[in-house]
Amino acid sequence: MKKFLFTIAAVSAMFVTSCSEAEFDVNDPANLSKVTIVVESPEITSRAFGDGTSANDLYYGIYDAQGTLVSAISKVADDNKEVINLSKVLNVNLVTGNTYSMIFWADNAEDVCDVDFVNKVVTFNPAKANLEAYDAFYAYEAPFKVTGDMQKTIKLYRPFAQVNVGTNDIEAAKAAGLELVNSQIKVKTYSKMNLVTGAVSDEVDFTYAFNAIPVGETFPVDGYEYISMNYLLVAADKTNVDIEFSYNNGGNYVYEFPNVPVQRNYRTNIYGSILTSDVEVNVVIEPAFNEPDNNYPFEGGL
Repeated sequence: MKKFLFTIAAVSAMFVTSCSEAEFDVNDPANLSKVTIVVESPEITSRAFGDGTSANDLYYGIYDAQGTLVSAISKVADDNKEVINLSKVLNVNLVTGNTYSMIFWADNAEDVCDVDFVNKVVTFNPAKANLEAYDAFYAYEAPFKVTGDMQKTIKLYRPFAQVNVGTNDIEAAKAAGLELVNSQIKVKTYSKMNLVTGAVSDEVDFTYAFNAIPVGETFPVDGYEYISMNYLLVAADKTNVDIEFSYNNGGNYVYEFPNVPVQRNYRTNIYGSILTSDVEVNVVIEPAFNEPDNNYPFEGGL
């Protein structure tokens, strides 16, 4: 269960103030401008894991010139969230002449992120493998001055890399007596991200525990089927991680994928004939995310 952390700002229902900006009666329309905010998720061209449709709860924090959350006009809790279906139009009345910044976060009700809108930090706590419900999006809008009625378009992006494992020998494995049931991964990556700077911190050895393999989705590489899909909180720049992949809990089927490239808002595809032979695995980073693709071969086995 996710948590949203915030405080009730020292702002009355009648006045919005800051130490460098004037005090205004916010109930007087003469002091207000309507700011129309168009919130958009990345364009996805096909139905697949990571198409953004699972992130349908939208939260946002609006901050004054000092970076303090203005609770009266923010929506940072489950009882006042907005519903988003890839896009959302919001209308907010802000004081003309004042400066504001904004943070947006969209996720699923089953997400495992704790969003602290006061300190502008998100904490990621994955538990199980292969859950599309972990997908999420965010955006930070830098300080801007309200000069009158205006419109702003906000593009949301993932804080995650999506890491997929696919194989082309599920049927061959079945014929040999191996029925694929579940999978897990172990990986060391980050648990916290600053929602303003995008900086990540607090590396953790995560275990995405055994869970049913993904079904009903098309693997990004033709001819292969999903056996694992997970979201990792990673840096904006490409880095490498070591991933331990295993399937069929208790069956001792374990693979090591070293130096796998991952990058925020990119998809990494690991694929090969994984179940029935020594493994030659291809690894591809692709968008949906962003471009270009990155490939490297991996050779190994059980």
